[in-house]
Amino acid sequence: MGDGIVGFITRGRGVTIHRVSCPNMLAEDESERIVAVDWGETKTLYPVRVQIKGWDRVGLLGDITSVVSNERVNIANIASEEYDDVSVISLTVYISGTDQLSTLYTHLEAVNGIISVSRLRSIEPDADTARQVSKYN
Repeated sequence: MGDGIVGFITRGRGVTIHRVSCPNMLAEDESERIVAVDWGETKTLYPVRVQIKGWDRVGLLGDITSVVSNERVNIANIASEEYDDVSVISLTVYISGTDQLSTLYTHLEAVNGIISVSRLRSIEPDADTARQVSKYN
């Protein structure tokens, strides 16, 4: 569903959750305090920043937003810049998990003129940025 995670039993603050690849966890010497955890069933959407590079052309942004819409993914923020005939488009989208993100990448990469699609890891999925899904989403 989401990134691979582990729990770490803290002193006085309960269990904190980290990505398996988190530098803090990789540097942790107290392996006996690391516990197995997994994503439960949830209806939470998480913000993910995606960067798309493509050859600048009329309709590129429209094609990208159509793909996102067809995948039933909400765009929270969008910005676009051009460098030497290459458009760099940054999106913040709300994603339910890595499967949905992978599918979105595959369809974005199929858009005519797309050079690359990558994830920017500047947003941490926490209680302040996550969104609950209603029956109307």
